[in-house]
Amino acid sequence: MPAVPKTLRSGRAFTFTVLPLAAVVLGGGTTRWSQGIVLAAVGLILLAVPPRVSLGWKINAVLAALLALAGTAFLPAGWFRTPAWRVALTDDLATTFPTTLGPQPWLSAESLVLFAGGTAWFYLMASVAWTADERPRAGRWFAGGVVALAAAFIACKTLHLTPPIWHTERNFGPFPNRNQTADFLGVGALPVLACAHLAWRGKRRGAAAGWL
Repeated sequence: MPAVPKTLRSGRAFTFTVLPLAAVVLGGGTTRWSQGIVLAAVGLILLAVPPRVSLGWKINAVLAALLALAGTAFLPAGWFRTPAWRVALTDDLATTFPTTLGPQPWLSAESLVLFAGGTAWFYLMASVAWTADERPRAGRWFAGGVVALAAAFIACKTLHLTPPIWHTERNFGPFPNRNQTADFLGVGALPVLACAHLAWRGKRRGAAAGWL
């Protein structure tokens, strides 16, 4: 595989780390307009830097099976045994359901598109030939972004400021549910700790202390 120019490696690492953080800034990616922006960005990145290697038939089969399972919501409901809740809603409350297995096919379609976009992003990230210096650089940028967002959450909470695109609970973080904010900060703390560990191994004690 030909060597990737240094400027391209830096730009690629920056792009791959900024997009997940941008989804958080855009109201946590929980509204349709923010999801549309993120999915459009994923599509543009796939067009610019498509996966050039396969992850192997085993991983491909697992991903294809997961997508197929997600698509079962559109199968005819008559192919399966009718659940008790569907019978109760139909008979007792005269609720009309579509003929699909999923009771809300439009929501199922929305979820399937989001799942397909996430799967494509995972495949791209897993198939990229990361270089030895590109991987830790991307990790540091992502960890730094997590720290910056955590500081922004605290500042907004302290100053009683809420960006208009954030539908936040208790004015902390961009997510409508505080558990989502906690998940982001909890998972985001892992690369921060990894950066501290790498700095400590590299005998850069000041950088390690800074990450901690």
